[in-house]
Amino acid sequence: MITREARVEHTVELGCTIAGIFDFLRLCGNGIVDRLLDRNRTERSVRSRLRALAGASESQPIFVRHTQTSAWIEIDPKGSVAARRQKPERLPSIDLGQAVTREPALGDAVYAASTETRALRRAWKLMEPLVHGWGLPSRQQFGRLIEWSPVLEHLAYRCATRMSSLVDTIRYDILESKMNEARLAQYWMAMHAMGNTILLSSAPEANPWLSDMAKRIQWVSWTPTFPLLRERTLWLAACAARSAIAFGIDVVEKYLRVVTHATHPVRVFDALYGLSAIALEDADAARSVLAELRSLKGALKRRNLEHLPLIEAACSGAIETISEPDFELNASDREIRLLGWQRTSEWGLATPGARRADPTTILSSGRYLGLAVLPFVISTPVRDFYPAKRDGTRTLDISVSEIAETVFRAWGSAERPSSRLTLH
Repeated sequence: MITREARVEHTVELGCTIAGIFDFLRLCGNGIVDRLLDRNRTERSVRSRLRALAGASESQPIFVRHTQTSAWIEIDPKGSVAARRQKPERLPSIDLGQAVTREPALGDAVYAASTETRALRRAWKLMEPLVHGWGLPSRQQFGRLIEWSPVLEHLAYRCATRMSSLVDTIRYDILESKMNEARLAQYWMAMHAMGNTILLSSAPEANPWLSDMAKRIQWVSWTPTFPLLRERTLWLAACAARSAIAFGIDVVEKYLRVVTHATHPVRVFDALYGLSAIALEDADAARSVLAELRSLKGALKRRNLEHLPLIEAACSGAIETISEPDFELNASDREIRLLGWQRTSEWGLATPGARRADPTTILSSGRYLGLAVLPFVISTPVRDFYPAKRDGTRTLDISVSEIAETVFRAWGSAERPSSRLTLH
């Protein structure tokens, strides 16, 4: 059982990050948890004042924007709410930050209303399945959050970035022999919390701000896929594929640059994996990516690479995946069968096999597992990445020794050799 010590650090870190935006959601809307607006006098007062500041009639919806996001909250006259990426022209709207600056008393009312409704407790109940305990969210739980992705995705990605730093810290302790059950359990939970929040940030509509962010980041030790793929579990790699697709065609050139200059086979595999995901989703990208990869593969022998056979195999695998994207679940490779994936499944992609499998495993066919099954991952709806039901089940149950094996497989393989053939 996970201990309190193993939970506290990443729970507090993520909770602090999401608190502000959920305060706002609890104040302005009743559609996530229950119908509080019509019952609570303070909230009705705040709602009325917002409508007045927006110049809205009683029959008009209003659009409210919070300072921490560019998205809008649509509040209809009855008080139900929805997240919107854009505001229709000529409809009443208000920027909450500017309104509070102009009218400080409104800020006091906002605070009072959020306190009365126990905003953070309700918000945490909504967010808890992503970041807390041994269970992944159910499809229904994740679906409710997807509905709010216009409002949540910026903060969710920020959370993922912080989780990545936390994972780095815990990993350092583990590899420095400061290994105990609580630390290993915390590492496992933090990895999956990072995957959940990145997946929540990966709606196709998030592409404009994600691609803009990618242009401003130096791709030295970062790609959209590397924070997840480097942990070497197939379910996290599936989440990484969705992230690459959300970043989209604008990052293809940067991924190709990594393939051209990287010398470590995992770095090259990561770039090829991201390129393959984008190409499988975008037919126009597929044509240009294939042409570039065939050219790069032809030039590999001139680079005098230490791990040339592994890199050549990865490049060939990416070309094959993009060129022939059909994938049969009833494959002859034992590693694929062990995933336990089916077109219709209570587990979705989050099977025990997928949570333990290494995407860089080399199959009997000579292909890499992650690239071989990537077409199936891309064809799977995001909600089906998760189990159909949660029901308090411990979806992430795994032994401490298996967690340790996963960590050392990715980060300490020289000290703990594996019987499986993988990319190191």
